[in-house]
Amino acid sequence: MVQNLTGGEMRKIALISTGGTIASKVDTKTGKMMAGLQTGEELLAQCNLADMDKDVGITINSLFQIPSNQMTFEKNLIIYQTMKQMEKDGYSGFVVTHGTDTLEESAYFINLLWDSELPVVFTGSQFSPTVNNTDAFHNISNALLVASSPTSKGMGVLVAFNDRIFSSQYVTKLHASNIDGFGAPRSGPLGIVDYGRVHYFQKPIQREVFKIKNSLPKVEIISQYIGMDASIFDYYILNGTRGLVIEGYGRGHSSLETAEKVKKATGQGIIVVVTSTCIDGEVAPVYAFRGGLNDLLLKGAISGYDYMPKKARIKLMVLMASGLKEEEIKKKFEIY
Repeated sequence: MVQNLTGGEMRKIALISTGGTIASKVDTKTGKMMAGLQTGEELLAQCNLADMDKDVGITINSLFQIPSNQMTFEKNLIIYQTMKQMEKDGYSGFVVTHGTDTLEESAYFINLLWDSELPVVFTGSQFSPTVNNTDAFHNISNALLVASSPTSKGMGVLVAFNDRIFSSQYVTKLHASNIDGFGAPRSGPLGIVDYGRVHYFQKPIQREVFKIKNSLPKVEIISQYIGMDASIFDYYILNGTRGLVIEGYGRGHSSLETAEKVKKATGQGIIVVVTSTCIDGEVAPVYAFRGGLNDLLLKGAISGYDYMPKKARIKLMVLMASGLKEEEIKKKFEIY
């Protein structure tokens, strides 16, 4: 369906709904929220679109109705393919409503594939559209403004949340329930939406786009903490894992047991990328002690620089599925 906001020729924006808290309703049996029950049509009907340009028309595609803990990369590819087809049909921007639990992962995954100048804007909500303090309709309206703004072209996949606009590479969910749920500690917001006006402070200096040629490989994350059982490496090595992301301490450090397992993994052709548990900063080989990043690099690991673990995992999966070899993958993680 196309909602006509003008009597003349329209610029077409697609609202693709996939479920999540932003599409939730109350379960009458339990009194608890059920994510993903509202359609895109239901959501848009409740939005205030007074700030939209009159030459913008909105098409609704209720693609999925799921809580985002059920999101998969296969579903992400369906979202991507749906938008690519709609691009051929003359659409000039896209909004994807999504549950907040995995929103940052879906947005970044599609960002690595999005080879178009057209804006894609993910949004969600911390509160159900059925409660008085919901942020659902405000976030949808803002995301539509961002997607329809000419200044959003060429920015890749963005996330609009609580009046701010973020890069999908650096955005992360910072709070489990607060209305100000998302942020980007490393880069800050790219811009804001204020009183119907989209205003950017900065733009990404580069975009990376890859074409998936093979199936996505199995890549896992292993976090470091005192007393962790490093034998989990053996399980992954034996079960066909092709890549590992180490969520290391601070600058990218690990236990001595992990360091030896990294050597074993890389010796068997598994690509290991080292990141940090910290939400800001980057890993760097500044220490010489065993288990430090320098030691892990000598054992065959790759520095993940400023990538958060989940984003590093997604990038490694896409790079490997694109057919890149280890040395090429290493260069793609370098930020200098």
